[in-house]
Amino acid sequence: MTKRLSHLNTHLPSTAELLTLGGDERIELDAGQMTNRYGRRPLPNREIFSFGSATASTISDIGFSAAEKLRQRILQTLHGREPEELYLEEIDRLRTEFIGLCGLEHIQGLELIVSPSGTDAHM
Repeated sequence: MTKRLSHLNTHLPSTAELLTLGGDERIELDAGQMTNRYGRRPLPNREIFSFGSATASTISDIGFSAAEKLRQRILQTLHGREPEELYLEEIDRLRTEFIGLCGLEHIQGLELIVSPSGTDAHM
């Protein structure tokens, strides 16, 4: 993802666009329909029932709102910084938060791996 965002200084693509970066061809959007391989858009749609993997589901209002808040926070801290540096800080922040939410911070040597998808994690 950092390679695709390396040209940034004070601008980020929309939240919907960011949600489709960094994955494989399953989440790439068809230019005409603006849907992925499963017919899903990177925007909430209450009329569509969510099922299957994240790729085959529609993002919830809550999930999209959280992604937009993160995008806004990153925009506020991006000025004059390298996108890769900020990306790595966010990954570390997410690791720490997830470990804390699971109550696992007491485990010595615990490492949490962040992967673009379950498919990538299995490779």
